[in-house]
Amino acid sequence: MVLCVLIVLPLLIVACARGTPPAVTASPTPPVASATTRPTATLTPDPLPRRRPAPRTARRAIPTAASLGLMPTVSRPATATPSPTQTATASPDLTSLAPATPMTEMTPDATAEEEAAVPASYVAVRVVPAAELPQAHFWLRRPFSPDYSMSAVQSFPYGSTGGGQYVLHTGADIMNPWGTPILAAGDGIVVWAGDDINQVFGPWPDYYGRLVILKLALDYEGRPIFVLYGHVSESYVQIGQHVRAGDVIAAVGMTGIAIGPHLHTEVRVGENSYLATRNPEFWLEHLPGHGALAGRLLDEAGQPIPDQMILVYRQEQPDEVWQIAPTYLAAPEINSDELWAENFVLADVPAGDYWVESACGDMLAAGAVHIEAGQVTFVEIRFPISPPH
Repeated sequence: MVLCVLIVLPLLIVACARGTPPAVTASPTPPVASATTRPTATLTPDPLPRRRPAPRTARRAIPTAASLGLMPTVSRPATATPSPTQTATASPDLTSLAPATPMTEMTPDATAEEEAAVPASYVAVRVVPAAELPQAHFWLRRPFSPDYSMSAVQSFPYGSTGGGQYVLHTGADIMNPWGTPILAAGDGIVVWAGDDINQVFGPWPDYYGRLVILKLALDYEGRPIFVLYGHVSESYVQIGQHVRAGDVIAAVGMTGIAIGPHLHTEVRVGENSYLATRNPEFWLEHLPGHGALAGRLLDEAGQPIPDQMILVYRQEQPDEVWQIAPTYLAAPEINSDELWAENFVLADVPAGDYWVESACGDMLAAGAVHIEAGQVTFVEIRFPISPPH
């Protein structure tokens, strides 16, 4: 069995830890989700690094399509893993979380040893034709208006632990200031609004703190869809109340295990259970001018390979890692979509051309992908390795 080489990332985000939330005063009526009512609370800065290191594999040694028949020609200078003493501090400006913002931290030149570290074999990245894909379900309204940050923090995605630093993530975190209005994802009914001290919805009591759960009017393959909004500072709805898409239902807080103001949102399919979660970024509507990259990374038996890193480069900046998408960890509460069978999703990708790579043992999977606005590009990578026993 060939062990997968994992790329260790300096993943730093606003994460979850137990703490006592500040006292808040409930508002008798929800605020209007507009710029005129923007809360004045200070946002905790997200220490997401501006640039992530390129893999240690030497770029100059990558063959051309003529020699391998696997991938187009690409010219990228070799880069090395940056010094662990190098740090970067993010601006508290919410626009710093926009998916179009590239990483900017510099990396040192590659060593001669790294130049010689050429993979023994290459694996094609297969872009699955749209005709072979099931119907997409980017149905849910974003939980914030365009006046606020609308994208999830990419350094702690669904199905990950932030490089082993945090609890297993069953949702998506969107950072906004304390009190920011939260919007309903769709038409539905409120099935919970309150705390989770006595009624447990996660792995232990007081996990989400104050939360709201909606059961949507629509279903998926005949099964109900629930949307959970966790760590809220206050809720503006009651159990049994009907809501419409875009209604203000709660406000951002840091209750439960949160240590910074943000919204934790979950999608649950089939039942309102912690074990029934799905990746919410595979359900939230696309941002204008953006699409999504999703796919599955498998072994030779067709089984998903967990905790594997997929590196994404912009074609116009081929020497710079733009984003890194980890595959889901294997856990009972982490689930792929039954029809798509994905094990990674990178949402909010600006339309354009990209290069995708993933290394496993002495093998490198690489290929070009194109992202269309409002669409999902789905890839499959199959490494010829035996599944673990």
